[in-house]
Amino acid sequence: RRWLAACKDTSAHARMHGTPPTFICPQTLTTPPRTARYVLNYKCIPYRTEWVEFPDIADVCTKYGAPPTSTKADGSPYYTLPMIYDPKTRKAVVDSDAIARYLDETYPGTPPVFPPGTAALQTALLETLFPSVGEPFFFVLLGRLAPALPARSKEYFLRTREKTFGKPLDQVCVGAEREAKFEAMEKGLDKIAAWMRTNGPGKENLLLGDKVSYVDIQIVSILIWGKIVLGESDPDWKRVASWHGGKWARMVEYYNQWATVV
Repeated sequence: RRWLAACKDTSAHARMHGTPPTFICPQTLTTPPRTARYVLNYKCIPYRTEWVEFPDIADVCTKYGAPPTSTKADGSPYYTLPMIYDPKTRKAVVDSDAIARYLDETYPGTPPVFPPGTAALQTALLETLFPSVGEPFFFVLLGRLAPALPARSKEYFLRTREKTFGKPLDQVCVGAEREAKFEAMEKGLDKIAAWMRTNGPGKENLLLGDKVSYVDIQIVSILIWGKIVLGESDPDWKRVASWHGGKWARMVEYYNQWATVV
């Protein structure tokens, strides 16, 4: 709530829908809802959270008039979260990237996450982020994701994902394969750290040097996802937190000021 007190009073109002919170801490489990929450908080846009269980996502999206984000193999629409429904414009916006761009455009009086002249650069960086960092970390965490979910979402998640992979999730990525994913993730972060260093001394902690960016928020969302799923004392999280002299743990800590769940 201290974050709310620090925010300026605005006329913006947004309703955000996120996947169920984990039992580890009061934040949503997956990366995209957390990314959208960071953006809303950074911009000081008032909103309320409506928690949605995985089996209910399609119905809720349909209720608010949100479009599907893709199509299932059988041709039926596939709905995902996060979503915001903004009563100011009566628009439902889905996908964390689209939400960030929408909020920058619709609320120009708030600090941008795509500062002028950076959209193309950030778009290019985002295209490298998931395959180099997000995807490897997903497989590292895969066997640990379900226990953090409420009962209905857990059953749905296990049933649908095990159908996709054809085996129990705790058997999908193990042993040498899991270690290879860890190494791939570290290499991806190596590259990002090198890019940050080109900003010069004192400006190597953010991709844009001295400005918060959407790419930074995406990186932090991926990292905090792992921290929550694994637990702060888990050796796997400690391993990630130790890379590059603790750079990523410090980055997560810096962004905690915008992690408030409203």
